[in-house]
Amino acid sequence: MSNELSEFPGYARKPESSEVLLCLSVLNYLKNKFGFTYASYIDENQGPITPKTISNAETTKSLNSSSYKALTRKMFERLTRTHSDGSHPILDELDPYICPLVEQLFPMLKELLEHRAHSTEARNARRESIFLRYAVKDSSTLALLSEKFSNGGFIYRYARNLDEGQARNPRIAKGKLAISGSASSQYLRFSVLYRVDSQSDLNDPYDSLIEGRVMQMKSFFVFVGVENEKHNPFFMVMKAELAGSRFKGIILRKHPDKSYFASRVMISRNTGKQSEKTGKFYPSDLPEIDGRQLGLIENRVPNEGRSILMLES
Repeated sequence: MSNELSEFPGYARKPESSEVLLCLSVLNYLKNKFGFTYASYIDENQGPITPKTISNAETTKSLNSSSYKALTRKMFERLTRTHSDGSHPILDELDPYICPLVEQLFPMLKELLEHRAHSTEARNARRESIFLRYAVKDSSTLALLSEKFSNGGFIYRYARNLDEGQARNPRIAKGKLAISGSASSQYLRFSVLYRVDSQSDLNDPYDSLIEGRVMQMKSFFVFVGVENEKHNPFFMVMKAELAGSRFKGIILRKHPDKSYFASRVMISRNTGKQSEKTGKFYPSDLPEIDGRQLGLIENRVPNEGRSILMLES
């Protein structure tokens, strides 16, 4: 199959407007996620694709046949790039939300995309099997967690805040949390989505996607996952007590630009009153946060730092 797929010549026809939008969605995703520039797509008649070509296509919802052929040929080639071990590094790194669009644009990739999904699930199972041995089976509290977060939620923590201005007016990092069911009674699936720039449009790609499983271990919920693009592990713990809408937690993860860090977090279910935007905010920009909630995320370490950071003070 790989030989046949790698020789795909691109769609040699003028696309419908819906096909143009689909093509541009996948194109811009690959640009933002993997850094593939427009100029790396070569039109046989006009040379490299330019930003102006893409801008015009986004405005007019139209592409000529040669540009459409060049874009789909090169995108397909990149998506099906194969390692010596038979794996497909680009396909394997696709975020779940883009996979249906890729399959719609390239229906012949359905089998490979399904294989990717199964492989990801298998990798997750291997990674977390040591935890599953000790996870509570048929947990009614885990089922309640799924119900409580059926509309999603948000995670808040203090940002790094090292410069002088941020020390006086510290920023808060906010991510989007989703929790969904699974075929197992021992765990739920979760994801955390995050954009660095709080001014980003809600349709812009996320800068970070973390996926994994949440299990109940004794009296705590344990979130174990991985940041898909960078393969960094993620851990979060909260007490398995679900009264109210906001819950204290603690995380351990890799900072995007620095080393690993631990921090207290507030995990809040989506009440419909919070903005869907994620990123870094000043407290005054987050009306859902007041002084009492700020206390949940303060990283107080006793004895002037000569102690440990704990979930509960």
